[in-house]
Parts: sequence; structure tokens; C-alpha cells
Amino acid sequence: TLCLYLLEREHPIAGGVILGLAAALKVFPALLIAMLFWRRRFRAGWAALGTAAGITLLSAGVAGWSTSLDYLGLLRQMGYGSSTWSGLGQHYHIAPANQSPAALITRLLTVAPEAGLAGIASMPRLASILSAAVALLLLGVSFYLSRPSAGAKAPGESRLIYGSFILTALLVPSLMWDHYLTIALLPLVLYLNRLNRERPGPIELGLAAAAVFLINVPYNFWDPAFSKGWAVALASVKLPGVLLLFGLLFRRCGPPERWATPEICRVAKV
Repeated sequence: TLCLYLLEREHPIAGGVILGLAAALKVFPALLIAMLFWRRRFRAGWAALGTAAGITLLSAGVAGWSTSLDYLGLLRQMGYGSSTWSGLGQHYHIAPANQSPAALITRLLTVAPEAGLAGIASMPRLASILSAAVALLLLGVSFYLSRPSAGAKAPGESRLIYGSFILTALLVPSLMWDHYLTIALLPLVLYLNRLNRERPGPIELGLAAAAVFLINVPYNFWDPAFSKGWAVALASVKLPGVLLLFGLLFRRCGPPERWATPEICRVAKV
């Protein structure tokens, strides 16, 4: 939030440093650094990348290089279709409260009695391939729809793209616990602030309300009914809400003609 605040007030170096600090502390904001370069915000991008790299190297040196290299072994356990500390009986990649697209796909294609899960099939290789394909699709959509353009832009496009990439960074990894979605509050506020200034139609309002409800609804992910067959998908109740918000944000990022009423379009052209 502070990074966005500084970027909008034309303080790219300070905003980049804040984002680099966030990326050094928690890996997922690093995607926003790539977004800065993609959007040609080079001063902010280099400041973020330099800060993240510098803090990472400094902390690695303080902790000890051997300890830091040992951490790379842990990173290998964080890929699609695997779980950190699986040797200790952890099944994070297929836990019902894991709301990522990869978790949904993997749960459906996993039969693991030790984890109390019986999906529709036991096809771990296919699950990994599909999870990677969905991640690449989300990244492709995000970068394509946020590409720099000389054409008409929606008001406040940059802040909506910023919020959209936060959601992308949440959706792409194999782990997205339900409580991670407190991070979706910023994109949600940015989107609702946009609606407060415009006249959305009833369909968009209904979809926005559904997204807010699904992201925030209290839910018993661990209900045994969600552990067998196609019912496994019912544990991923918050994922559709995040995807809805993702789509709504990017829809408002397009040219005004894409979302505005005919009257607004005529005024804009005049």
C-alpha cells in the first residue's frame, strides 16, 4: 500500500525501495517488480530489485552462507504437487484451506488415504502439468492485459493494474491459505473506490458483491464431505471470489469504451 502511495505521488525510488523490502520479506511481491519493468517504471523497478537483492544477500551473510544454502533444499519442496515438510506428515499442497488453483487441481487428481483424500483419480503428473499451465495462463493474461499502450486508458488504470498483479501473485503459487486473502483487501478497495466514482451496471455490481462475499465468508473447509470425488471442489469456495475480483479489476483497466455507457463515451470523445 505504501509503495502504491509513493508511486502515485511520483516518488519512484522510495516506492521501489518499499516494494523491494516487501519482496525480501515475503517472496510473492517480487512479481510486482516484474510488473514495474513491464510497465516501463524503470527507476522504481531497479530500486525494488536492488533493495530486494541487497537485503537478501545481507541476511544470507548474517545467517551464514551454509544455512542459507540449506534453505534451497526447502524451496524444492514448495513446487506444484509437493508439500514442505511432507516427511513430517504435512500435506499443505492438498489441504482443504489451501485455496490456490493448483491445490484445487491437485486435490481433484489425488488419492491419498494418509491425508484423508480421495479425488476423482490419482494422476499426480497430470495435476502438476495442469497446475503449471494455469499459472502460465494467469501470468500471460496479466501481462497481456497490462501491456503499455499508447491508446485510450481508463482513469486510474495504473492502480488497478497494481491491484490485479497482487491477485496474480496470490493465485500463481501452489499455496494460498484462506487467511492470505486479507492481502486481497487492497485490490478490493482499489476496485470499490473506482466503482464509487462511476456508474456500474447491475451485473457488475452483482459479480462484485459475489466476489466480496466469497472471499470473506466463514467456511468449514475441513468438512469430511469435501474429501471425496467431485465434492473435493466445494472446499475451494474462496477461489471463485478471487478470480471474479481478478477479472473485474482487469475489465476496468481497459479503454473507456470497454466499460462506459454510450453517454459517457460520447462525452469522452467530445
